[in-house]
Amino acid sequence: HYDIVHNNSLHRFVMQEAKRTGLPCVTSLHVPPFDAIHGVVRDTLSDTHHVTVTSDRQNISWWGQAVPPESMVVHNGIDMARGPFSAAGGDHAIWCGRITRNKGPHLAIAAVKRANMSLRLFGYLEDKTYFDQEIAPELGEAITYGGVLEGAALSNEMQRAALLLFTPCWDEPFGLIAVEAMASGLPMASFDQG
Repeated sequence: HYDIVHNNSLHRFVMQEAKRTGLPCVTSLHVPPFDAIHGVVRDTLSDTHHVTVTSDRQNISWWGQAVPPESMVVHNGIDMARGPFSAAGGDHAIWCGRITRNKGPHLAIAAVKRANMSLRLFGYLEDKTYFDQEIAPELGEAITYGGVLEGAALSNEMQRAALLLFTPCWDEPFGLIAVEAMASGLPMASFDQG
């Protein structure tokens, strides 16, 4: 019988303690290799401390071509029954994600304005200052913010939309919303990023 620590926190103390004590630990790396954490992750890899990433591309972004054996790809998955396929759709676009500059909702707004489409934004308001300064002034009849939606409600919105805009402005580790959209039959316009 072994206790295993699943570290989602990325706090250096967890990784350092796991290496020091030999306690089996798996750290899930759902972020790009930020300088503040990259060295700690690298220095604590061992027979008992492994890491997971969500894609081969993310593995390369963390390690270059010298991917250590302690780093494994574990793809994110979705429950296909929670977002059934629908060939229908509406005439508006949707954007879903954390409302923060590096997710690019301001670029989704610019795109729909240029395409003369309406847009419904959904997601956790992570950066209130950014939202107040760059998103809120654009809201109105054609561009709305619907807050955070649970799975079934978000699936319903995907089935009613014409298009998902996926606008990451950083090296997106996975982009779960893109997979959910594709599984439900929602076309997607995306940056080649992440």
